[in-house]
Amino acid sequence: MIKKLCLGLVCVMLIAGCGTTGTNNGAEPLPPPQRIASPSNELKSIQRPAAPPATLGPEDKLRITVYEHEDLSQEVALASDGGFAFPLIGKVQASGMTVEQLEQHLKQELGKDYIVDPQVSVTMLESRNRHVFVLGAVGTPGVYPLKHNASVLELLTQAGGVRDDASWYAWYVPAGEQSEAQGTRIDLEKLLSGEIRPPIRVQNGDTIHVPRGAFVYVTGEVQRPGRYP
Repeated sequence: MIKKLCLGLVCVMLIAGCGTTGTNNGAEPLPPPQRIASPSNELKSIQRPAAPPATLGPEDKLRITVYEHEDLSQEVALASDGGFAFPLIGKVQASGMTVEQLEQHLKQELGKDYIVDPQVSVTMLESRNRHVFVLGAVGTPGVYPLKHNASVLELLTQAGGVRDDASWYAWYVPAGEQSEAQGTRIDLEKLLSGEIRPPIRVQNGDTIHVPRGAFVYVTGEVQRPGRYP
């Protein structure tokens, strides 16, 4: 008799369990999966496209400061032949020079007949010969001209922003480093919301790489099947 009662209870429990199969309308939906970093993206060699050397060329914009001589200090744009006119000196052929070489050239020319021990500073405002690499999951990956005091956020915007399949972070790798292991990982949400202060400034030859995110595919009898970051 006891065995029959136990067998009956087991059957009832099995039937009740089968009756709960399917969607539970009374339960709250599960939150979507959280975005996670893909381990394969953590350490990665940087493959930079070729870029021109960091010398001055046509259409570069410069700020030239001659200390204690405000009348000589000015902003100039290199002409199509790479030259520009400067007071007292005349035409200066700057194409092919580095910023440091141009400073020395101006000091020498001004010091010949005009100023005793001139102090000259040349600042690059915008250059088509100095570049930053923006790679990975952005609108238009590529090589971008470096503007004076450009930031990581400005370069990402110039590259068309981050794509929907981007990870939650970006790598900022200084020039000369060959691996993201030597770079800095930047939280994109904080960067785009303006939480990261001061802005991260970039230099000639730096790389910004946005990896693709890791995704999970959810299928079957679920409320929201699909691809989740």
